[in-house]
Amino acid sequence: MVKSSGRKEVAFYCLAWILGLFFILLKGKLLNLLGGSFFDLDFLSIMIAYILLYYGRIGASSYAFGQGLLIDFFSGGLHGLFTFLYLIVFFGILTSRRFFSLQHPKGQILIVFLAILLKTTMFVIILSVFSQKIVIINSFVWMSVGSIVVTCLTAPMFFFLFDQVRAVSEKNTPAL
Repeated sequence: MVKSSGRKEVAFYCLAWILGLFFILLKGKLLNLLGGSFFDLDFLSIMIAYILLYYGRIGASSYAFGQGLLIDFFSGGLHGLFTFLYLIVFFGILTSRRFFSLQHPKGQILIVFLAILLKTTMFVIILSVFSQKIVIINSFVWMSVGSIVVTCLTAPMFFFLFDQVRAVSEKNTPAL
């Protein structure tokens, strides 16, 4: 974990919660504009990895749990499904960062890739367990692969952008 600079970092953490909420609320519209689920960016998984790097386990796990609850609240699916899935993402990132560095772009790509692959696999397993009528079609597999690739390849770009926003928010936030 990178050493945080104290209370000024609360501004970025609050901004991360707001960005996550807006992403949850606007994701459907964004997918329609970008051409469907093939370019489905899992912004929350990238944000969980970033928060784990700079805010530690407690900050990242509470972010994963809270954003999962928000998705469950706004969706009509199984209650607790997305909370569980984003906690799986958190544990996947936590485990894989023992082998790869979150501070290096290659590590960011690999860690996000493994976490989202684990999340997608668990999603399919859970749906298979709770619904006997589920049929996995090839288009779902290709859309999932596309989503994973797009998300993991854009992770270093988002880490860079988050670093810039965090630096600005620390500079502009008065000391408490």
